[in-house]
Amino acid sequence: MKGSPYPVREALRGGVPVVATDVVGPRALMVHGETGIWFPPCRPTAIAEGLVELLADRVRTCAMANASRRRFSELHAVDLMASQIAALYADVTG
Repeated sequence: MKGSPYPVREALRGGVPVVATDVVGPRALMVHGETGIWFPPCRPTAIAEGLVELLADRVRTCAMANASRRRFSELHAVDLMASQIAALYADVTG
């Protein structure tokens, strides 16, 4: 997951719903509405409203927390990482 935003990965690993701007990095790691929520750039009001919604809905927040942990495990499964490293070496060595 080189180049992915570290805070998003750590939130997923810790089972914390992600609240992020809808840009390439977070979009590649999280699933909107499942592991967290994202918003268009430069919309602080939308982000604040999303945070309030999450804080008010404990059931949804807990479901997102569990989904975040699962997503992290899927992205960092040993066999997946091994195949990605093997592909990298194959690219480098020709």
